[in-house]
Amino acid sequence: MALPTSIDPQSTVLFLGSGFSSGALAIGGKSPPLGRELSNILADDLGLPRERYELQTLADAYSRRHEIGLADKIRALYTIGSISAEQRTILSHRWQRIYTTNYDDLVEFAYHSNGLNVSSYTYDDPKPARIPRGSVIHLHGFVHKVKMKMLSSNWCLVRSLTYGSTLLSRHGTTNSSVT
Repeated sequence: MALPTSIDPQSTVLFLGSGFSSGALAIGGKSPPLGRELSNILADDLGLPRERYELQTLADAYSRRHEIGLADKIRALYTIGSISAEQRTILSHRWQRIYTTNYDDLVEFAYHSNGLNVSSYTYDDPKPARIPRGSVIHLHGFVHKVKMKMLSSNWCLVRSLTYGSTLLSRHGTTNSSVT
């Protein structure tokens, strides 16, 4: 799969949603779960009925059960171990910037596999005066920055993804700081 020749990755911002991770496998051997799938996994582990509770409620309950290890669970579900040929091709290019709603490290894994370095940021990282070209911005959290104490309050564990620009502006990211 080749990119259309009319697309210049170096001058294009790539936005990745959960569908982009389809075809990748986490270190546990399964695709990273989407919102409802993650809810079901947490509900099953907690012994609760599926489809009854919102993801944030389940994450809060999960984080109070220290013996289960929510941070370790998140790492196992979202640390990528292999990617598809299509994902590798798309991420073999140096994009102006990549924004992703995904928790996983697929972009970082692909860039490393393709011999490219990348800087990754989340909403709670200190903001540089200028975010470097080619950086990855994880809008909802990042698997390599997950800590038990921060999961409930800092990770964006929701099913609705319609507020990305609000999240960016609330955390001090403006058009001038992401050029």
